[in-house]
Amino acid sequence: VTAYPTFVEDAKKRLNGAFDPADYPEQSQISRRFYFDVAVMPCPSSDFRCDIASEQLANIEADVQKRLAAGLHDAQKFALEKAATLISTMVDRLRAYKPAAEKGEKTEGRLYGSLVDNIREFVPVLRTFNFADDPVINTLADKMEKDLCAFDAPELRESDNAREKVADAAEKILKDVTKFMA
Repeated sequence: VTAYPTFVEDAKKRLNGAFDPADYPEQSQISRRFYFDVAVMPCPSSDFRCDIASEQLANIEADVQKRLAAGLHDAQKFALEKAATLISTMVDRLRAYKPAAEKGEKTEGRLYGSLVDNIREFVPVLRTFNFADDPVINTLADKMEKDLCAFDAPELRESDNAREKVADAAEKILKDVTKFMA
């Protein structure tokens, strides 16, 4: 990476008039483009390759544990981001929906059955992604199931009270999710 500018200058000379600067990315991008990583994963203890120095074995085990923890964290983060997206969509749709005041008028916004169904289908996924059995995530899943899935879409379309109650609950849960992700 540090020698890259020299290589670009050399290419200018070698290619003469055929040199195109667009063919050469910025120096800051080089390390990202040519990055690679080696992950050592657990292997059976009866494996002959496990006869390595205890210090090296400890380093490998620590690296494996660190990678597993990072993977679990990333999975939970993904699940929480998905929860935030679904809840945010629910808040937006519930707040934007205005039923027709009189027969023949148009309603504002849309409330499809999938609005609640998406939350219902996601709650078990959220529980599954809670690998560490985090009580905060369990509580979040319980609140989503209890407060956001209490009414179906037709009930939400018909009842201003139900819509308001679910929208308020969704906003509160969204704040909790956002706070937990921070």
